[in-house]
Amino acid sequence: MALDLKGFGDSEKPYLSRNYSDDVIIEEIKKFVDIIHERKKKIVILGHGLGGQIGWKLVEKYPEMVSKFVSISTPHPKIWLSHLTRSWTSMIQNRWLYECRLPFLPELQMVDNDLEVFDKRFKKWNSTVDLANYSNFDKVPNKKCRNVFKLKIFQEAYKYTFSRTLDWQGCINYFRNLPLSRHANVSEKDTAKTIPVETLFLVGNMDPELSLELVSQSAKFVER
Repeated sequence: MALDLKGFGDSEKPYLSRNYSDDVIIEEIKKFVDIIHERKKKIVILGHGLGGQIGWKLVEKYPEMVSKFVSISTPHPKIWLSHLTRSWTSMIQNRWLYECRLPFLPELQMVDNDLEVFDKRFKKWNSTVDLANYSNFDKVPNKKCRNVFKLKIFQEAYKYTFSRTLDWQGCINYFRNLPLSRHANVSEKDTAKTIPVETLFLVGNMDPELSLELVSQSAKFVER
């Protein structure tokens, strides 16, 4: 089962950022699992990006309900925050996260110029991703043309889903809650109690956002 996080897709989109705090989101997911899942059975959690960050926090708080955790291109939240705030250069490079503190403007920026943010992202994907096995478009004879055609479909789907400022409001509220105002060094105290959930790390060799080294540092937070 793949869930839309609150604020994404067709899910509920509360206005206030406090509705997207870690405590609120984790408790909502916990209640959801309790309702649909047999209590005696443990679940497997897979998370990528923001979903991976929430997955980390969920298995830390409720390890007894999880049998396995798969973290896809997502370092532990404290490792990630430490990386973001380690220097002025890093903070400048990630200044958009700080701009999320502003009201309204980040949402307006995301829908600017016909959602230019997706044009830029998919332009990068076109040079690195082979979508030959995603689906079969027999009417498009050339493999390169098929890949471009598929990317265009995905691109338009994203644009449709995030076509309004309201569609971005919930997403950005997650980042408004990040504790970026303090330097988040990882101490021995943070890793003194490891998570007793078997964890798998996955990261792409060509991931432009994260390195394997950054993800592998999260190993100190888990027993296995």
